[in-house]
Amino acid sequence: GTDVILLEVNSSLKLFGGFKALYAQLQQTLATLPHKIACAPLAAVAELMALNSIEAVLSDRSRLQSALGEIALSQTPLDRGLLQRLERCGLYQLRDVWRLPRADLARRFGMKLLTYMDELSGQSESPRAYIEPDMQFACGCDLEQESSAADILIQAAKLLLQKAQQFLQTRALLSERIRFDFIYTHRRGESRQSVSLVAHAQQGGNQASH
Repeated sequence: GTDVILLEVNSSLKLFGGFKALYAQLQQTLATLPHKIACAPLAAVAELMALNSIEAVLSDRSRLQSALGEIALSQTPLDRGLLQRLERCGLYQLRDVWRLPRADLARRFGMKLLTYMDELSGQSESPRAYIEPDMQFACGCDLEQESSAADILIQAAKLLLQKAQQFLQTRALLSERIRFDFIYTHRRGESRQSVSLVAHAQQGGNQASH
């Protein structure tokens, strides 16, 4: 199937300098990729428009039905069994379904169809799961001069752990894995190399002392 990415942009318009600026930035970013961009006040509407190659900005909820009316029911996410029942009744486009009274829709085709049609017309909207990438924290510490003394390395590690503790606690997060990367050179002046030390915890924590 075709992949779809849904973006909630209304709360970010000021940050990006308004809708036109954000739209232009999306177009530029996706210029080398095949794509369709559709904008609507409802996620289900924007998704359906993009999947049907309707590249438009639709902001007026009162125009939803007229804008989507000609889309074939076969191009919606409705399951095949329901589509066959609709076709047997001579219903092939969204406008055909919108012409029927709500009570008839629910009685003849069930609540699944009615719920989806309500989403498209703005009368209801199903919740969407947001993508939340894993949080990561990284920081470094440059020694004033190279050293192989354990106590100096431990002091540097404590400093980094304090910064990690602040990052975790201000976000109410716990960490189960911390990695230290030590950058070193040989006395003979060879190129810089690194060695990693990974610490795991059975239970997540956010205390530097832990």
